[in-house]
Amino acid sequence: MSRLEQIEKNIYSSGKYADLIQRQIDTTEIVLVMLGDSLTKAEADLYRARALMKKRLRSAYMSGDVNRLQMLLTSGSPSEFIRRVRYFQDLNRYDRRLAASIKESITDVNEKRSAQGENRDKLMKLLSDKKKEQQALVAEEAQRRTVLSDIRTKKSAHEAMVAELEEAQGELDALIKTLEGRRKKAKEEEEERRAAVSFENRKGKLPWPLRGEIVRKFGNVIHPVYKTVTPNNGIDIAAKKGDAVICAAPGDVALVKWMRGYGRCVFIDHSGGYYTLYAHLDEVSVKENSKVSTGAEIGKAGETGTTGGPKLHFEIKLRAESLNPEDWLEK
Repeated sequence: MSRLEQIEKNIYSSGKYADLIQRQIDTTEIVLVMLGDSLTKAEADLYRARALMKKRLRSAYMSGDVNRLQMLLTSGSPSEFIRRVRYFQDLNRYDRRLAASIKESITDVNEKRSAQGENRDKLMKLLSDKKKEQQALVAEEAQRRTVLSDIRTKKSAHEAMVAELEEAQGELDALIKTLEGRRKKAKEEEEERRAAVSFENRKGKLPWPLRGEIVRKFGNVIHPVYKTVTPNNGIDIAAKKGDAVICAAPGDVALVKWMRGYGRCVFIDHSGGYYTLYAHLDEVSVKENSKVSTGAEIGKAGETGTTGGPKLHFEIKLRAESLNPEDWLEK
């Protein structure tokens, strides 16, 4: 079970890391498209600037050099001479600015090409990391299936798993006692009584945390092959990996933890001594000490801490006493 838990944690972490890399790849691809557009525009601007400069130089060459004496002799008046001088000065400044603009465009295009190359290299590196992560994930999954096969075929491993589950349930009961002690200190007796009545009024009306077939009922379960007795303090509901798991009643998230035999689980305090437990979760959507309402999503169904495929383990507790959830859930 310890090996299983470690492999499941590695698979979960690898999946999250792969998602992060994919988001980085998507972002880089968007930047590459933007750089491509900018590069196309810069090259078009450069082409137009060069064409205009060639036209200006060709025109100046064909008209020849015009000096101020010629302009004075051909001008009809002093004011016309001044206008001609200013015109040629402005034209000269324009040519200089155009030449400078061409140089800036060349520099800008080269910088954009360099940036595009660097982003392309970064994208290739991210793709390489993605492939390595996927290969590692496949290897982890294969190792996990091997361990599952060992547990299913070895009675000794099964009995050890049952013992660990009983130990985990003992730890859970001890945890409930600790939480119960905190609750008694934190809340007044009258508020607790009202909270208990409020929860008890929901008996037979609680919404199912997940719609599905009950594959393991409340109470002691006898294994059909090994004849070992496994206590079940709740019910197991068949699920598909990723199915939404909702809260059965309003309360406070008392604990979000990975527990041996339960996998990733959420423990909710409904006050009045009532608690609900949701186990074998693939993902958790709530945080400790936060408040949740009826029907709020608390996570996704999975198979953490279990060997029987995706399912939800659901328990209802009155202090340290386990209650049959079928008596409380709506028919």
